[in-house]
Amino acid sequence: MKKCVTVWNYPGNRVKNAYRFHSLGFDAISWLGSEFACLTSEEDEQIVGMLRQTGMQFTVHSRLPDPEKAESCEKFIEELKRVVAWQEKYGLLHSYTFDFWFDVPKTLPYLKKTIDAFRNKSTIIACEDIPLTKRQLDGLSSAVSPKDNFGILLDLGHMNMRQRCIELIEPEDFIASIEALPLPIIEVHVHDNMSYKDEHMYLGYGTLPIDAVIEGLKRKKFNGTVTIEIVRRDWDEEQTFQYAVDSCNLFFSRWNEIKH
Repeated sequence: MKKCVTVWNYPGNRVKNAYRFHSLGFDAISWLGSEFACLTSEEDEQIVGMLRQTGMQFTVHSRLPDPEKAESCEKFIEELKRVVAWQEKYGLLHSYTFDFWFDVPKTLPYLKKTIDAFRNKSTIIACEDIPLTKRQLDGLSSAVSPKDNFGILLDLGHMNMRQRCIELIEPEDFIASIEALPLPIIEVHVHDNMSYKDEHMYLGYGTLPIDAVIEGLKRKKFNGTVTIEIVRRDWDEEQTFQYAVDSCNLFFSRWNEIKH
């Protein structure tokens, strides 16, 4: 597994922060798609230099467009072209993942464009929290085939709220929900909340049953990217970085202690 962090949630220069996180034990970083699409060639070279020097895994996390808004779709296509060109030039993009916020049938053509564009480029494509069921997977069939390098990004904070909404909050309920996922889990976003709103707090803050989650992930044979996705509050800079380290350490210590 890889120890990853969303660099866009931390103050200061992204590349410098990546070096700092590497020194703190992280071996992967996640970059925000909208930011990545706007980088200059000089900034590209800085990222590439950092990745080659540290050996860190690199993922870009973005959002599929609002199919009802032409500007959103145009920006998405431009970002896609940009990321494809970057991968063709450097070959360092491990995965390209997406939030899926809008009408599924209308958005699917953009997912299909992405999968088609990255076919045979060794980059994994994944959507966050979709598909959660076999029925949802069947609904993606016009864009995704079983041969595609496609999986799911499971957001654990969102899962904590989702389980509360359907009143399935026992440890065995979390385990069953993870086991029922119809695709391999490529990545997990790790953050915590009290199960009522999306707080993106450090692990151990809220009600996320981390042991049950880890048991479910082990049963699913997860061996992907563990990404800390904490949103900064009124913490000073040192606290902000320390919460990321502490959350990562807590996840992996429980992983190593829980025997499946």
